[in-house]
Formats: sequence, C-alpha cells, structure tokens
Amino acid sequence: MANFTAKIDYDKIDVSRLFKGKGGRYLDLVFVETKSVGQYGDTHLVKQSISKEERESGVQLPIIGNLRPMGGGNTGGGQRQAPKKADDWDDDIPF
Repeated sequence: MANFTAKIDYDKIDVSRLFKGKGGRYLDLVFVETKSVGQYGDTHLVKQSISKEERESGVQLPIIGNLRPMGGGNTGGGQRQAPKKADDWDDDIPF
C-alpha cells in the first residue's frame, strides 16, 4: 500500500463544516483522483465532504489542496506511467 502526502490550503476550509466528536473537532475530506499527474506530482485533488442531499442538488465545494504519493517528487505532469520493468533500465552499472 502506498503512502501519500497532502497539502491543504487552510484559508479555503469552510469552518462551518467542522464537527465535534469525542476526541475533538473533525473535518471530513474527499480525495478525487485526477486524470493526469500534476506539475508537482499530485495525483488527487482534496475537497471537503458534502452530504448526499447537497451532492444531488449540485453543490460543489472548492478544491482545498492536493495529494501525491510520498517520494513521488516532480514527475513533470502528463499521463500516468507504469513503473519501469527491470529490463527497461539502462545497464551501465559497472558490476
């Protein structure tokens, strides 16, 4: 299983959607996979969760951040690429 890192723009959070739970205040998030990898290696958008009724009535909340695999770095954007197979690597290793 891959690990991910997220960047969230705190100023875009709708604080009225925070809710109180047993251990503190909570924020429900949704991660939406993008069709292509972004400029900085991001693979998902981050939005606040909405109710079923809001979703059915067409409510859209702003994108508040992005998500990418840890260690993904800058992939330069474009389409997703399958990992290289062992025989695809340059064999210039001196041993």
